[in-house]
Amino acid sequence: MKKFTFAPMIIAVLLLFPACNVGGEAVPRLHEFYGSMRYATMDARVRADFGDRVVEYLLRYNLSLEEESVEVLEPSELAGIRVVLHEGGSILQFDGLSLETGALPGTGLSPLEAVPFAVQTWREGHIVAYGTENAFGTQAIRAVYASTHGGIEHRMVVWFDVETMHPLRSETYVDGANILTITFLQVELG
Repeated sequence: MKKFTFAPMIIAVLLLFPACNVGGEAVPRLHEFYGSMRYATMDARVRADFGDRVVEYLLRYNLSLEEESVEVLEPSELAGIRVVLHEGGSILQFDGLSLETGALPGTGLSPLEAVPFAVQTWREGHIVAYGTENAFGTQAIRAVYASTHGGIEHRMVVWFDVETMHPLRSETYVDGANILTITFLQVELG
């Protein structure tokens, strides 16, 4: 009579359980972490697809109790342009001049608003799917958010470092098309 042992199966389940646990705790951890965030400084590479052309920026995002702003670091022709965000819009400032920023077609989003929109989504958005995976050289929480901006539905896929909860990369989709990709290079949150 053959003896069947469940030991290998039990060991496999126990080894997988911690990963499932991290994923299961992801939603409340993300909501708590970003909901209580008081300041942020992030350098991020933003790729925006306008349909007929793709543009890339290197941006510095700052959030404090007093102000929320984005500064263009690259391309060098635009370096120093700063956007101050406020409820209902944004003001672009450069060398004493101000003008409004334009939106990506059919999105309601300006490329310069990409990082603030991402932060707002992480703070207030609804996570519709999540899990853990190895991404960008680290163990990451992959969260899919559903949100609306300017009356337009967006899906945002974000990879967060499991240990620090800092964002690694974000992809924003409208009607199945990836319109914005943000790669986070330097992040300070608190």
